[in-house]
Amino acid sequence: MKRSAIVGLTLLLGVLTSASSSSAQTGEIRTVPLVALSSTGRVDLGLTVRNVSLKSHDVTVRRFALDTSPRRILLLLDMSGRMGEPVGSKHITVWNYTKHLAEDFLKTVFRQDSVALDIFADKERQVVPFTHDFTSIRDAIDGLPRPRGETFAGDALQAALRDFGTTAGFGDSVVFFSDGQFQGDDHSRMSLESVTADASSYGVRVLLIFPMITHFDSPTPVLVRDMEDRIELVEATGGFSFAPKEVPDDWAAWKIIRSDPFQRIAALSNAIHGTYRLELQFAKPIRKKQNLQVEIIDDKGKNMRNIYGLYPHGVYPAVDSRRP
Repeated sequence: MKRSAIVGLTLLLGVLTSASSSSAQTGEIRTVPLVALSSTGRVDLGLTVRNVSLKSHDVTVRRFALDTSPRRILLLLDMSGRMGEPVGSKHITVWNYTKHLAEDFLKTVFRQDSVALDIFADKERQVVPFTHDFTSIRDAIDGLPRPRGETFAGDALQAALRDFGTTAGFGDSVVFFSDGQFQGDDHSRMSLESVTADASSYGVRVLLIFPMITHFDSPTPVLVRDMEDRIELVEATGGFSFAPKEVPDDWAAWKIIRSDPFQRIAALSNAIHGTYRLELQFAKPIRKKQNLQVEIIDDKGKNMRNIYGLYPHGVYPAVDSRRP
């Protein structure tokens, strides 16, 4: 009798374990980047899983750890005609300032990183493939011609993703320098929305830098108000966007880093390198975009002050599952 009870209990446990395992297999595991960036441009490297709070339904944290692997960084420079327009002076253009910022960024990358240089206007072109020779990148930037042509931002970003090759994945980043004037001027076949989904699925972050924000014939930099789709692009991939120049106070998203332009560029590098791997268990397979809300909290469960969490605000179906 006792033996029968033990056998029955064993069988029951086996069924429950099998059901639990089967249930787990119906879900999906994803690893997303998370950066804790302060208002001074520094990153918090001392977080633990207790500092991560998920506000999303049907998702839990499996693992959380700092990722210190070398980065692959693709610099994508907008060379469309608008970039050659003068700003505040006939001798200074958006393009002049863009080249200066890109060269400043090269001073902040780590020696073990690899960097590539792509440009685009009507078409995207890789000028320098991934290399550890940052001098060759700097020389190539210095030798670029004057901007000309139309804007094909969506197609250029899609081509940039392909330049990472079949191994595109965690830690890879596109640093995109542009005036952001895509609305009505972008003639791409690929929409920014579709590129956003691809970048998120591959795990590639897009960090969008607006060197100078100009509006029509204004002689001084001002904020262009139709930026929602560009902000969505970077937030959905775990990146962020900023303008090194000052902008109106009512746009808090532009005031993450309160410092001079070079310190903001350094903050960009900090965000790329100071990244955590946040492994998530979703209760169900991801068939459509899943919104993700993460809060960074202290040991008492309160939101950390002056800390801005950079992570993908949307998790998309895997690339293969979205192909017809």
